[in-house]
Amino acid sequence: MTPDFFNRSLVAAVAVLAVVGVIDSAVDDDFDSLAVFAMVILLSLGLVARMTWGRPGVPVRADLARWLHQRATDGGESIGQVADRALSAYRAELLDTGDPD
Repeated sequence: MTPDFFNRSLVAAVAVLAVVGVIDSAVDDDFDSLAVFAMVILLSLGLVARMTWGRPGVPVRADLARWLHQRATDGGESIGQVADRALSAYRAELLDTGDPD
């Protein structure tokens, strides 16, 4: 089981439990709890959607994460922009055949 699948399953389980809370709150006419459970459902579904269709996470060593954070802070950019640029430069270096043409 991949970590992404596990995380999506965990958040989906939270949403299912919140649905039970919504039903119980509706039966008991407890509208404050109903609103809280409804918000949990919406946030959980939004998180599952982002985890499913969003940009995939890539595990990064702690020293590289610190470097990314420092470069982003120094340059006023997001960590994602710095990571994109660094990976693009690395990829270009890997694909460089050394031909002057």
